[in-house]
Amino acid sequence: MATMALFSTILFWNDWFNALLFIRAEDKYPVQFLMIRVLNDIQYLRENVQLAAQNPELMRDLPNESLQMAMAVVGMGPILLVYPFFQKYFVKGLTIGAVKG
Repeated sequence: MATMALFSTILFWNDWFNALLFIRAEDKYPVQFLMIRVLNDIQYLRENVQLAAQNPELMRDLPNESLQMAMAVVGMGPILLVYPFFQKYFVKGLTIGAVKG
């Protein structure tokens, strides 16, 4: 039961597409949707350097991979902080349901 609860929590935590479709109030956007918007904005700025700034040399130095990795850490942070408290239930559920030989 705890395993299913953990998987469901992670599923809904990582869901940004429903926010894209249904949520119009910006104060209710989930963290993942805001991170996708930031990444898309940075990508747009990188592709349109001439339109984005007076000084295109500054725009070429925008982070890409490092920003993606930082966003991944921010997105995983709350799950990683909560998981150790539920780990014993997770392992217990896996071992009880395992095939014994």
